Amino acid sequence: MDSSPKMHDHVFDFSSEAQPPANDTCKILLNNILFNDLLSEHIFWYCRFRWIVIAVLIFFGMSSFISGLFNYLNLKPDLHWPFGIAGIAIIINILFKTHADRLQTSGPASSLLINMWTQIILDLVILTIVVHFVGSLDSVISFAYLFHIVLSCIFFSRIQSLLVITFSSILFITCVILEFTGLLPPSSIYKNTFLIENAATNPQTIFIHIFTILSIWFVVWYLVSYMSSLVRDRDYELCTTNQRLKEAQEEKTKHLLRLTHELKAPFAAIDANIQVIQKGHCGILPFKALELLERIAARSRKLGDVIQAMLQLENVQKMTAEMLNTESMDLAEIIKWCLTQVQATAEKQGVKIEANLQPVQIKANEDCMKMLFSNVISNAILYSHQNAHVSVACRPRTDSGPIAFVEDHGIGIFPEKIDKIFDEYYRTDEAVSHNKNSNGLGLAIVKHVAQIHRLSIRVASMPNVGTRFEILFPSSLLSPSAGK
Repeated sequence: MDSSPKMHDHVFDFSSEAQPPANDTCKILLNNILFNDLLSEHIFWYCRFRWIVIAVLIFFGMSSFISGLFNYLNLKPDLHWPFGIAGIAIIINILFKTHADRLQTSGPASSLLINMWTQIILDLVILTIVVHFVGSLDSVISFAYLFHIVLSCIFFSRIQSLLVITFSSILFITCVILEFTGLLPPSSIYKNTFLIENAATNPQTIFIHIFTILSIWFVVWYLVSYMSSLVRDRDYELCTTNQRLKEAQEEKTKHLLRLTHELKAPFAAIDANIQVIQKGHCGILPFKALELLERIAARSRKLGDVIQAMLQLENVQKMTAEMLNTESMDLAEIIKWCLTQVQATAEKQGVKIEANLQPVQIKANEDCMKMLFSNVISNAILYSHQNAHVSVACRPRTDSGPIAFVEDHGIGIFPEKIDKIFDEYYRTDEAVSHNKNSNGLGLAIVKHVAQIHRLSIRVASMPNVGTRFEILFPSSLLSPSAGK
């Protein structure tokens, strides 16, 4: 049963694939963009970014004690304030992260929002202190406010980002005024402070400097907030359009399924009447009439199979893990039942089935398991070459749930097409040429059954060599009696 080493493997892990919410709407999603998971993500991102700032402050402070380095750069050596500010930032970072961790599991979204805005306010206050020590007028440190301004434009609405830039402007202007009036002794990391020294004789230069900085801030805020609002509006439009298309598709599917249900009974009656005629209960028919009747019967059976597959797909799509009615069963017995159902197809195709089934108890839905293995085994038979054989096996595993194998020696699948084989109605060109009677729904049914049972499926295939399906069951599906 070992697959060829030349085969291309692909693992479809349906064990962790989440089911989409039934009534998800883009309006609810976008109106609550700052809450719950997204808001928590923003909070933790701020905390991670603050660690980078802390590291930069510590590195800058330590560099100031390197002999001759800061003198060479015309900077004041032996700075202590970076360590003090870094220490304060470490404390508040730990407090904010601890608070956010607790709120993430049990706290309301409003508390997360308070956490977020408190971080922003304290960050701007600490940044203002850094601006003062570095030099509010003698350096370009004032542009560090733009980090928070740009982030607020991305994370928040335009009005909320305006609050951030307004608060930043107030802090910066207050810092400069306090320094200019002497209420706060001016500070700088530079040895030569041209603007501070000339402030007393040329105060207009200070106001021009402040005006220039604030003008740049507001231009950046306007551009970024405008672009961010355009992106949010476009996201909303795309989401709304996608929602409408989804609703239209669902409505179309409902009509199609309703029609399918209505066609099920007439096609069953047609098939039954054809069998009555073929058995001679309505008299002897000419040979040409019998040929025509056989073609009608074949078309009827094909349409009946499509109807049955569509109804099966509808049932498994509606099913969830919580709705699943499970029971203890022997996986080997389930596969044996499926083999009896496909035996006629195998004989017609000239395919021999080799089975190696070891008993193993699982807890699953019996109808779903029958659908899964019937479709996988049927595919293996239908896409095998004439006089080839199909191997089917199942066995327990010591470290997890059981594993089942279905391997054929047929047309195979090209590597670039394996990703799509579980899509509804998808069939490769090679599959269409080899078997024109398939409906492209079998593996879609297999996918949904695997999702609700949390199975993983490994597909290994090579064109003109064959395909091997491995169905891996999680240990959670082992029946309590399996180990007895």
